[in-house]
This record gives sequence, C-alpha cells and structure tokens, in this order.
Amino acid sequence: MLSPRLLTLLVCEAEDAMRTGDLHDVDEAIHRLVQRGDAIDLLAACRAFASTAVRALVALHGPLSAARGEMWVLDDLGDAQDRPERQFAARLVTAHANQDGDTVTALVLVLTRASGDERRGSLRELLTYAAGLVARAALNDRTEGTTPDEH
Repeated sequence: MLSPRLLTLLVCEAEDAMRTGDLHDVDEAIHRLVQRGDAIDLLAACRAFASTAVRALVALHGPLSAARGEMWVLDDLGDAQDRPERQFAARLVTAHANQDGDTVTALVLVLTRASGDERRGSLRELLTYAAGLVARAALNDRTEGTTPDEH
C-alpha cells in the first residue's frame, strides 16, 4: 500500500507527464503505481484519472440531469475492438461519469487480477483516454464562438 502522499504524487506525475507528452515519465509513474500499489491504490488512481475524463466530458457535452434520468452511454467502441485496455478505459470512465461506484470497483478488481503488463497497459490507456478528452475539450473551447471558416 502506498502512502496517501506518494499515491497523490504518482497520480499527479502521470497526469502532468501525459499533459506534456512525456510518455517515458507516464510509463515510469504508472509502473511505480502498479509495482508498489495495492487494490485500494489502483482504485484511487483509476478514480482520479476518470475524474479528469469526466470533467472533460462535461466541458464537451454539458452536465447531465439526473432528475430527467440522463446517463452517459457508450454508443461506439469501434476503436476498442480487440483492445481490452481501451475497453477498460471507456467502461471505467462511463461508470464513473454515471456515479456507478460498484461498477468502477468491479472493473478495478478485475484489473488487480491481471498481469503487471495488463495493469500498466490499462492504466496508461485510461490516462490516454482522459488526456484525449481533455484535448478535445480544450480545442472545443478555443473554437467555440468562431465561424466555420475560422477553424
């Protein structure tokens, strides 16, 4: 089990490295999470990475209304076919966005039973998925309010 301080440091290092495109440092932080962390640490890291993704989803699509029964739905996983790490990332972000803690926990518990390489790959894909959503949200913010000819 990692100390809360070290867990926070590794999660922040991984997110910062992904933001700057330093994949070596991303892999190093994720490797340390997988090597030294337990199931609770992996759950916390996955929730942190998924929270980053959910903030980007809300920025892209606006908040959903639970009062109206709105939920986030995976309608296309074509880019994840034969890529279980990508499916893990998309499913975990969707469950987290819908505040389905039981599914998030179940997905992470399955991950803890995977090999170290599979855990590292799944965490990296989760972080990459979140970073992609953040990039799309940032691009959307920059282009919002411009005419199509200005893109």
